[in-house]
Amino acid sequence: IINLTMKIGLILVYYLFDSLWVKINGIWNYILALFDVKLNTLVSVKLVESEDSKTIYQFLNESLRNQKKISIGTDLKHEYREAIDKLKVKHHFCKFHVKQNINKRFKDYFNKNQLTDEEKEILTDLKQDIYKILDAETLNDAKKLRDILIDKKYPQNNFTNKILWKFIIPYFKKLTNHLENTNIPSTNNKIENIFQKVFPKHIKRTMKIELGLLSRFMLKLNYWNIKNENKKNHTSF
Repeated sequence: IINLTMKIGLILVYYLFDSLWVKINGIWNYILALFDVKLNTLVSVKLVESEDSKTIYQFLNESLRNQKKISIGTDLKHEYREAIDKLKVKHHFCKFHVKQNINKRFKDYFNKNQLTDEEKEILTDLKQDIYKILDAETLNDAKKLRDILIDKKYPQNNFTNKILWKFIIPYFKKLTNHLENTNIPSTNNKIENIFQKVFPKHIKRTMKIELGLLSRFMLKLNYWNIKNENKKNHTSF
């Protein structure tokens, strides 16, 4: 693990986590990355051969040892959920990925099933009710919208049960933690922005050795941090 927290010398509390796929000598590997929301930069990275939940847990546990941990935000990968739940820290889902996932599920269901206009309208209403919860401005609003959604008693089938009773309702807390605490970001955009700047797609497929990959990654990250710091200190008149 390349851990940058010792250099920064601060106690970090709000995080985002993600992994970046990279190809080394023709074989896919993963850069695990932990992002501090307040400092607006990566604070720990590690190159691994697998992003299974055990590997992710070991990375996060070691990176966050002796740190005060409030929350970690991720996309919806099952391996991320398992690892973070084991850490016993607040976990919040990226709203962008949630909406993307829901939209894909509905689109696939519409494409694969012959539905009447009435069935399509009911399912479209269901999707909009879910989006209203995700776009709520306060936690109380989100809870009221959740209760309204439950009271509407949408038709139950395998699809609606998976959406409502295996995702939205049981994971309501992970979907709304950012409403309870404004320090928690609603999306993972910041860490994904760093990935795009530091390791664009045409580069991450061409690395030959591990040392070269990590060296390039850290150099680009340092350059990004310098630019970010300059922007922060710039005053407009």
